Amino acid sequence: MRRIDYFDGVRGLAAMQVLGDHYSSSFTGRPSHWLYFLTASDAAVFLFFLMSGFVLTPSFRKDPNDVALNMAKRGVRLGVPVAAALIVALLLHSVAPNAAARSAELSHSRYMIDQTNRLDQVSWSNYLADVMGVTMLAGYKETGLIAPLADRMPGSATSLDPPIWSLHIELWGSALVLLLVWASTQSRLTYLGVSAGAIAVIGVNPLLLFLVGHFCARVLETELVDRYTRIASQLLGALLVTVGIALCSNVQLPGIWWPHRLLDHGRLHTYSWFWWPHELGAIVLFAGILLSPSIQKCLSWPAMRYLGRMSFPVYLLHWPIMMVAGSCVYLWTATLGPRIAAAAALAAGVALTFSLAELFERWCDRPAVELGRRLGKPHTPSQRSAPALPRTQRKSAAP
Repeated sequence: MRRIDYFDGVRGLAAMQVLGDHYSSSFTGRPSHWLYFLTASDAAVFLFFLMSGFVLTPSFRKDPNDVALNMAKRGVRLGVPVAAALIVALLLHSVAPNAAARSAELSHSRYMIDQTNRLDQVSWSNYLADVMGVTMLAGYKETGLIAPLADRMPGSATSLDPPIWSLHIELWGSALVLLLVWASTQSRLTYLGVSAGAIAVIGVNPLLLFLVGHFCARVLETELVDRYTRIASQLLGALLVTVGIALCSNVQLPGIWWPHRLLDHGRLHTYSWFWWPHELGAIVLFAGILLSPSIQKCLSWPAMRYLGRMSFPVYLLHWPIMMVAGSCVYLWTATLGPRIAAAAALAAGVALTFSLAELFERWCDRPAVELGRRLGKPHTPSQRSAPALPRTQRKSAAP
């Protein structure tokens, strides 16, 4: 399937939401004004899940019966960059291990204080569990899909790179999409049964977003959307985007809780810090983007596509850079006032994050994608490795 350009724009903006939330929370406190959407990191992660469910559907359809190979490819694509980001985090923290704690004392940010207090709980066993993919498989105490198993896991705050908690949902969401694609190749009854069972088990868990993304991909394969006129599609898309942004900005709209009551009977672990309006808002926003060609065109601008290409490296690297480099800059500029120090920490952190993300994307993320694609393919010898023909046979062998 060809790359969806406007999804790159969504990924890039979502990554900037996560980065903005963590910096504002760490150095200034969590924002609560009308610009909250710009730092709505949970809604941004929800958009990541929705897009994964959408794009993995046609990808898995190429070979839906090879479940083990498809999951191995997905594990390599996710696990290699995560391990590399954790190595970068360890190197950064070894350079200035106390910078975050000292900046937390000056900024008086409760968020930063809580995070730095838990850094003392980071152990080599927890670190190796992250690097080796154990937490990606089983999740953390707060985020594991299976509650009895999650209770035995460490907390996400004991990681040197806490944002990697979402990779657990990403991995098993990929498995869910693969199961749905496989079921769709068996029979309509099998597909309906698997879909209904998944909805009943998942409930309001964020894994639901992979289902929604998958269903959106199936709907857009039909001519359902083409039945609307271009103007009606534009207006409906713009309306949905507006409502989605409002929901993700903590605007209370009537009737938004009845889907929660309908779905709140799943068997999977639910997360207390994720607010249902943000999850619903991400779904509505995603649907609006799918329906609006004008918004898609804006999201396909070169700058947006660049942000999308850097989104995964930025997501993985921004936290340790913020905790170390951002904290150091905050300490160096603290005499200029808290606002200037916070702005300086943000500017320096963003600049360093994108500089390292360029290298990370070239030397780690891109090779991981290629390695995942090559996994399971039969090796074909190159022309250089082929035995040379005798001189007397070269002419006859030519076409």
